[in-house]
Amino acid sequence: MRKKKSSFFTFCFSVIPGAGEMYLGFMKRGLSVMGIFSIVVFIAAWLNLPVVLFAIPMIWFFGFFDTHNIKSMTDEEFESLEDSFQVLPELTFGKTLLHKGGQKVLAWVLIILGITILWNNFLNFISWLLPWDIYNAISDIPQYAIGCFIIFVGVKLILGKKKQVSEMIEQEGEKRD
Repeated sequence: MRKKKSSFFTFCFSVIPGAGEMYLGFMKRGLSVMGIFSIVVFIAAWLNLPVVLFAIPMIWFFGFFDTHNIKSMTDEEFESLEDSFQVLPELTFGKTLLHKGGQKVLAWVLIILGITILWNNFLNFISWLLPWDIYNAISDIPQYAIGCFIIFVGVKLILGKKKQVSEMIEQEGEKRD
């Protein structure tokens, strides 16, 4: 039986990702959050990928609010909450996320991550060959590509919505006839 803890210490530990959950007695849950946070920092530093750092605030906020949500539970809810690892539990039980369309998302994330790593290493390799202005222009290509991709997706979403609305209008017209 886990016992609810001090609000002051809960707040203090919730500032460290995963430590708040551990303080409340949910060791597996806290270890998951702490592990994910550490892995993201490690990958960003080891592979020199600052773009991966965008995940750190999300993980931090998740750990902070998860701790406070657990703390605010009623005694019955608190006692019934199961301590489990939070890292893709679906993958361990055969009901994989990869069979539900997540495979494409994961594949694109891995491809983009790999291209980013190769691009950074390529730029480091050729940096001594090029004048500084050309090197800076080339190093900004991924930002231009991402900007163009975001605009492309936005346009597709707008056009897709217009097409969907026009199809709905046509279907309503056919139903009336």
